[in-house]
Amino acid sequence: MGTLYNNEFENAKTSITEQDINKIEETFKFNFPTDFRRHYLIYNGGRPKKHVFIDEDYEFIVGYFIPIKHGVNDRILERVLEIFRDDQDFPNWLIPFADEPGGNLYCFSIDPDEKGAIYYWNHEIEDPEESY
Repeated sequence: MGTLYNNEFENAKTSITEQDINKIEETFKFNFPTDFRRHYLIYNGGRPKKHVFIDEDYEFIVGYFIPIKHGVNDRILERVLEIFRDDQDFPNWLIPFADEPGGNLYCFSIDPDEKGAIYYWNHEIEDPEESY
């Protein structure tokens, strides 16, 4: 398994193919940014060994990247997208790719004006416009 980062990934799931990625894109009508495609082809989920990120104001913890296939208890990207696309409070221009232990999500934007921008979605904030 190759590496993409100055970080190791633990518990990565069984490898996937370009066809697996294409199926998700076709089903949910979006395209993965190039870096995410590469990540999924190498790791298909997993947990970064260095999983706490601190900036000047916040501490972020990444639990697990959501696998495209081979997740535990049906925890795969297709199922997560089905659930959140049915949720009226979750913006349809965000694609979840990782979670934190508290249930919040890390997402990337598929909005054409900011494709690939990373968002942190807090599920406890009632106004969806303030949660990312």
